Amino acid sequence: MTRPVPGEDRLQRLLDRRDIEDALLRYYRGADRFDEALMCSAFHPDATEKHGGTAEGNALEVSRELLRVASTFSKAHIHFLGNVTCEFEGADIAHTEAYFHAVSRIDDAKGRRDYVVMGRLIDRFERRGGEWRIAHRLLVRDVDRIDPVVEVAPDTPRTVRGARDRSDPSYRRQAKGA
Repeated sequence: MTRPVPGEDRLQRLLDRRDIEDALLRYYRGADRFDEALMCSAFHPDATEKHGGTAEGNALEVSRELLRVASTFSKAHIHFLGNVTCEFEGADIAHTEAYFHAVSRIDDAKGRRDYVVMGRLIDRFERRGGEWRIAHRLLVRDVDRIDPVVEVAPDTPRTVRGARDRSDPSYRRQAKGA
């Protein structure tokens, strides 16, 4: 493959990085909304994943299993993506490290608690057919804890709650002035 001229290379790297970050964001949006197709769209079909000691194997199968397990203990969860570093190895391979912060709400016989995990996603991205997706993922757990929820603000008639499916408000487009 012919390397672009220096000016084009910088612009292409910015575009590549944006595509890579979009894949990371799709993964977590899919996880939070229980949108398996969106979550899995971040991976190549043959991608592998080691998910912090809880699951390992084909990344698409791991994603399905993570959603299944989350549905058994968590009432809601949300992920935040933080610092993302990206190092390119040639034109079609990139290595990333992305920090995350995840909170899962548990409400069971032990009471209402938040399971908090902070860690990093260490990914190998490959561009295949012009599309950047994850080829291998290692999830590293740096901090985790379970916090008791002492008090929850009550809902009001105007409270808008998220949903773990396509009925979530994020799937609707807002009308002007709404």
